[in-house]
Amino acid sequence: MANFCKYCGEPLKSGSSFCGKCGRPVQKPVPRAGQAEQGRKKTGMPKTPPRRDFDQGEREQTPPVMLEEPPRRNFEQGKQVKKDLKGRRNSGKRQSGLPKSLIPLAAAFSVFAVILLVSLILFVAAKHSKGIDTSSPEKIVGSLLEQLEAQDMEGALACFSSEEAAGNFQYEKYVEVYDQESADTLLPAEDEKVLLINQRKLEGQAADQVASTIHVIGLGETAGRLSAEGVTPWKKLGLSKKEYVENVDSKNLKKLSVERVELAAQKKQNTDETQKELNKEGAVYGAQERREYVALYTVGETSYIQGFTVDCYDGEWKIFSMTSKLAGTPALGIPETAKKSAEFDEYTE
Repeated sequence: MANFCKYCGEPLKSGSSFCGKCGRPVQKPVPRAGQAEQGRKKTGMPKTPPRRDFDQGEREQTPPVMLEEPPRRNFEQGKQVKKDLKGRRNSGKRQSGLPKSLIPLAAAFSVFAVILLVSLILFVAAKHSKGIDTSSPEKIVGSLLEQLEAQDMEGALACFSSEEAAGNFQYEKYVEVYDQESADTLLPAEDEKVLLINQRKLEGQAADQVASTIHVIGLGETAGRLSAEGVTPWKKLGLSKKEYVENVDSKNLKKLSVERVELAAQKKQNTDETQKELNKEGAVYGAQERREYVALYTVGETSYIQGFTVDCYDGEWKIFSMTSKLAGTPALGIPETAKKSAEFDEYTE
């Protein structure tokens, strides 16, 4: 009689230990007690309990693994979950961020900070543009001479304190210190219009001094000798001012070379009394400190000596005028010629 697999019902081959279809172990029929005893007598085997096949037993006891069908995804539920998560994240941001009432204020502050930063960058760029260095009296004098060499009038005028002096001018102090008035005296700074007038006056004075210097070193040694005599060069040469300007040799300016820039009349200027008087004069134009310097420079084969009065405004040095009373250099921006540098020392002692 054929046996069948108790798991899948497949007919079993005779003597098979496993089902040919499902691979499950075949449970062999248990012999009756008389048959087992008779078998032991025939074989002479000791009476021992049957061995248990643990692996087989475990396989028998292990239920078949059934793969569960994955749960169907509820897309609507997923959308709702995402929406809830997004809402919680946004809620967390609002709670940890600024209140709504402060957002416009923060935005305005950010814009202001950007504008301030850009303005600072532009200010620093303008300060150091065209090679103008205002960090010390020597640097600003050297910068002016470099602008003359480059024939840059705008750059040269930027070395002067016209704007600062006009904005800080104090009329009462001026009358007190100088005890005089003239057509060139600035007006009391009462409104913006007066400030502009004062600035234009100072810019005009600076432009005249720069022009005089360019004219002298542009015409060369002859004009330099005439300037040392204290006579207006173009009149002495028999030329009109227009003709004088047209006759300036701009090629000479390319040969300008700065030799020395030193404190004028150092022995005098280093005394407390002299420095106090200089600061008193500088305070009329709002300067924190005033000093006088002398420069020695060459243009081609000719050496020139020129004085400078410089003022300090919040750490920046600017030229007030191209003359030095302590050194006794000519006024109106007219340089003197020097045959040798030893003559320069006389202006600094």
